[in-house]
Amino acid sequence: MKKLLSVVALSVCALSAMAQTAAVPPAAPASGVKPCLSEAKAKGLQGAERKTFLQECRANRKAEHAKKREACVAEAGQQNLKGAEAKKAIRACMQK
Repeated sequence: MKKLLSVVALSVCALSAMAQTAAVPPAAPASGVKPCLSEAKAKGLQGAERKTFLQECRANRKAEHAKKREACVAEAGQQNLKGAEAKKAIRACMQK
């Protein structure tokens, strides 16, 4: 009887773990990468040419993001915002 209960308990645990794993959606590419992928597809790039294009595109997008963030932080600093207020202002500025 104890063996049967142990087997049932382990089965329930295993099934619940499998259900949780199946419920997790597959990871999607970062939102900043999607435009690069779309552009590469539109241009019909393949192989090494596509790889090089994607690396350059991602690097450019990352640099643009850093530059924009720097400007938003400077803007928050000019408004003498601190802590949570500064974070909120920076987040709003980045979404413009």
